[in-house]
Order: sequence, then C-alpha cells, then structure tokens
Amino acid sequence: MTTATQVELFPALPARTVKPSVREQWNAFRKDFDRMGGMLPPSAAGAFLGVSRQRVHQLIQKKQVRTVRYEDVGLWVSLEDIVQRMVETPNKGGRPKKSS
Repeated sequence: MTTATQVELFPALPARTVKPSVREQWNAFRKDFDRMGGMLPPSAAGAFLGVSRQRVHQLIQKKQVRTVRYEDVGLWVSLEDIVQRMVETPNKGGRPKKSS
C-alpha cells in the first residue's frame, strides 16, 4: 500500500497584506500635514511658485522640498518649503537677457 504525499497547491504565493483603514490613513495624513507645515500636490505647488509641475519634480529630485508619498493618493509636497522658496527666490520669469 502506498501513502499519499501532501502537496501544497500554491507554495510561492506571498502572504496577504492588509491595507490600513481609512481612519489610520487619515491619522497618518494629519500627522504628516502638521509635521510639514501643510501639504499640497505638485501641480498646486507649481502654481504657487509660477513654475511647471515638471520643475517642481526637479526640485523634489534635488531634495530642495520635502515630500510624502501615499499609496492611494500619490505624492504631496511640503507647503512650508514652497512658501519659503517663494520668499527666498522670487520668480523672474521669461527668457534670460542676452549679454552684450
């Protein structure tokens, strides 16, 4: 008589992850909001600074503004850093002047 061997059907499946509740996500957002002096999306930050959203992403890559990324809602930028940048570097706008 042969014995049956137990076969695991799906051994390579990852463990199931449980997403945080809406309340937990909201509490995390409020905590980050207070820590960063307010937050706004990159498109709104660009409007505040008078630059494109792409330029805001360049500032993010250069670590000149703080950010937080959320799984469901994406990237948020520190309002405090944007206001500080507005004060320190006013936007001249336009093409640079030709030197004679």
